[in-house]
Amino acid sequence: MKNFKFYRFADLKRKTQQRIIIVSFLLFPVMLLIVFSYLPLTQLLLYSFTDWNGTSRNFQFVGFENYAKLWQDPEQFAVLKVSLYYIIGTLIQTALALYFSTILSFKVRFKNFFKAVIFFPYLINGVAIGFIFLLFYRGGGMLDVVMQLCGLGTHIHKWLGEPRVVNWSIVATSIWRYMGFMFVIFYGAIASIPSDIYEAAAIDGANAWQRFWFIIVPSIRQVIFVNLVINISGALSIYEMPYIMTGGANGTKTFLMNILDTAFKYNKYGVASSMSLVLLAVVLLVAALQKAVIGKEEKMQSTLLGKVLVALKYISLIVITLVCLAPIILAAVTSLKSKTEVYDLGVLQLPETLHFENYITAFVDGNMLNGFKNTAIMVGVSLIFVILNGTMVAYILSRFEFRGKNLLKNAFLFASLVPSMSVQVMVYRIISALGVYNTRMAGFLLYIGTDIIAIYIFMQQLSTISVSLDEAAIIDGASYFTVYRRIILPLLRPAIATMVIIKGVGIYNDFYIPYQYMPKNSLRVVATTLFQFKGQYGTQWEVICAGVVITVVPILIIFILLQKQIYNGLIQGSVK
Repeated sequence: MKNFKFYRFADLKRKTQQRIIIVSFLLFPVMLLIVFSYLPLTQLLLYSFTDWNGTSRNFQFVGFENYAKLWQDPEQFAVLKVSLYYIIGTLIQTALALYFSTILSFKVRFKNFFKAVIFFPYLINGVAIGFIFLLFYRGGGMLDVVMQLCGLGTHIHKWLGEPRVVNWSIVATSIWRYMGFMFVIFYGAIASIPSDIYEAAAIDGANAWQRFWFIIVPSIRQVIFVNLVINISGALSIYEMPYIMTGGANGTKTFLMNILDTAFKYNKYGVASSMSLVLLAVVLLVAALQKAVIGKEEKMQSTLLGKVLVALKYISLIVITLVCLAPIILAAVTSLKSKTEVYDLGVLQLPETLHFENYITAFVDGNMLNGFKNTAIMVGVSLIFVILNGTMVAYILSRFEFRGKNLLKNAFLFASLVPSMSVQVMVYRIISALGVYNTRMAGFLLYIGTDIIAIYIFMQQLSTISVSLDEAAIIDGASYFTVYRRIILPLLRPAIATMVIIKGVGIYNDFYIPYQYMPKNSLRVVATTLFQFKGQYGTQWEVICAGVVITVVPILIIFILLQKQIYNGLIQGSVK
């Protein structure tokens, strides 16, 4: 024992340290990548050529029969057509976000107020938004009242009951929800354009339209492309909003909803696997076409639109403010009414007596405290491991050279392009096989294992940090682990703040993973707790709206207190 010498990690040879830290930092992330990205893809490919029912150990190889069925089934094309509504909505959303981000990037009165109003809907969870707009669209609701006031009473429809308008109604809801996030991303990208470019253009006589088309658009072209890819991918795999609002009725069933029904309801996993791969192929094809189109240099003469009228700019800002706030105000006012007053009073008319007992009913009977507790646990634990996972992989891929590095980079990149919803049929099977279904671990694994974007945000931040800092620390006797802990992590704080905001809001608002993988009552989070109100309270809009307000208040308080940090985090993320 006297001859035994204890070695510190820093005492090991640099090559040995590198091998140890590369293996230890990549082992868990790569395992998650394989299990939750490539294993489901491989299984989808295999089972798409079989008649597997999801439970039997025996199945027959049927070749391309499942794909032939899809091609010959007109119902599948009808369902896929629903995605076109959401793709059109994505283009409208992009145009609106680009417009408002542009005008608010320059001198405008009450700029911070307008920014807050436009962005805030993004922070509200999808179930709350679904309930708000169910109330907004109901017969005699706010939309009908507004149309009557504008002299458009003859154009009133059953907004969620008529097949020709129901998809547009849900698309409008999705635009209302997501436009604010895209707005902040574009706003951050525009803010990174040097001001002297605008000054030089103004000296040369360029008008506002020319500055927008020839300076702003080319400068943020890549940001526009990435956002379009992400949002069109989301449009093709839309699930949450139509499921919450209509359950797929009246022609609103999406392709993804059809995939999940085919697998879980009809036990046709082979057919569902082929449908999932078709969805994935369409998403990748759209991404490739967008890259090809946006990659071309366009030369277009500005013929219309001189300088945008100041009056028109403020009118548009006032209109978008009303559009963003009206549904939230409607829910708040309705939550203070009795059941009869919801139908007897005007949509925004307050009752003589404010019924705060609706909040007690929603909070106590709805067991919302349990929902907030579970949400806090899911957000806290998931964020810790997402940050550790992302920073470790980014550190290795940015600072070390090793065999297979480029292959690993491309593996993470391709996985980030695969819509997570397109592989859910097999992910569900993997979660069940691991024995973590209906436990918090299912949520932890899925939130951590499918977050590839975090790695690239951290890699972008690391590219701005000089390698000489690492080398100086190592010369002074620090180990590679010490460099990661004392130099890399502190310098990654801006990127970490960005991920805390983006991922934290995403987990707080997420509905699908808790609903699909954690259905037990004791595991319900805020979104799934609120969703139960739909069946539990039926048409008791006063209680449902009280529940909606309860879920919105915490995120509103956080937004008010941390508004500057939230904007800065998202803007830094958009620039990267």
